Amino acid sequence: MTWTWEAYVKLLGDVGAAIEQLAAVEREKTKAVCAGDLNEVDECMKQEQVFSLSLRGYDIKREAAIKGLGLEGVKLSQLYRHAPAELRMQVKQTAENVLRQYDVFKTANQIAQSTLECNLREIEKMMAAQMAAQGPAPVSAPAPQGEGEEIPHKKTDFRA
Repeated sequence: MTWTWEAYVKLLGDVGAAIEQLAAVEREKTKAVCAGDLNEVDECMKQEQVFSLSLRGYDIKREAAIKGLGLEGVKLSQLYRHAPAELRMQVKQTAENVLRQYDVFKTANQIAQSTLECNLREIEKMMAAQMAAQGPAPVSAPAPQGEGEEIPHKKTDFRA
């Protein structure tokens, strides 16, 4: 595919929208963790996987566009400086939106991870307390083997 600036700007817009949706999933996951809704947490994690694959596809296209437009090594925040004059403002706004959405996602993700970790510790504590209240688990005796029963020895020949 021959990349144009217009196609690249559209791709960046799509990336920003996907990141925005992923941040919304992170916020939902945080709510689900706080509510103790494991089914919803699981559903959010499945959605994260779908978005992860989608973003990987966008990343492959983005790399091809960068190469096709000769923009290797150009930071997203500096992209507008390389854009045609008539697209500079649109490129700048789109790039800023992608960066802003990424910052929002990172924050939402950190909150979700911290909440999940804190709640996992609480669950572990509750389980430990519950097990301690039940007392030590009974130790089962090893299963008796038949008298005179030999365990067959297997020989291996490593010569090739």
